Amino acid sequence: MRTSKLKDRKENLEKRLLEYGLKYDIVNTLYFKFNKDDFANPVEIATRMMILYALFFAATNPDKIKKIKDWLTKVNLWKDVSDIEKIFLNEEIEDETKIIEFTWNIEKVYILAWTLNLVTERPFPTDQISDKQFNELISNLPELGSENIADFLNNQKLRDLKVIYDENLFNELVTSHFRDLIFYKKEDRTNLDPVATFERHYALNWVRRFCGIKDWDETDTST
Repeated sequence: MRTSKLKDRKENLEKRLLEYGLKYDIVNTLYFKFNKDDFANPVEIATRMMILYALFFAATNPDKIKKIKDWLTKVNLWKDVSDIEKIFLNEEIEDETKIIEFTWNIEKVYILAWTLNLVTERPFPTDQISDKQFNELISNLPELGSENIADFLNNQKLRDLKVIYDENLFNELVTSHFRDLIFYKKEDRTNLDPVATFERHYALNWVRRFCGIKDWDETDTST
């Protein structure tokens, strides 16, 4: 990749961060280099997206957990459910707070759908996804309970990898900002949403296999 294009991406990211009150001087343009072969493929991303969507639905409708588990098994996705997710779907988690955490999966679902061009808008870093974004998302996903989702999973294509990678870097640096605030015991003066941006950071780190990790539960979000 030409140095001039890396420099353009660096300047664009710095400018975007500054719009939200974060001043970063990214010294090394190598920060923007990546290997396209490291990324998860569209089928893997679509599969993970549908599992997360099912988990979000189960967390918001606890009486439907068994039906969701049965559906994931029926459409051959149970093998791709992570160990932690299986504990939840086996109804072995009683802590209400931990169950609520699964509702945040919708932020991961949206950003994964964005990587596949299933939604048009990039999520806003200042908030959770809007009702409009949510409605567009679910209108472009198979209904939970659908008999066959194989065609959907197998017919996805990735957005430009540079765009995905730079979105990951943006959310990574936002996460770094909030971690620094905690470490140095400082007050946040931005209007960024720390939870929503972290959820997106997590999902995108998995997409680009940050640190070579493919296991969803083990995704590394260090910054």
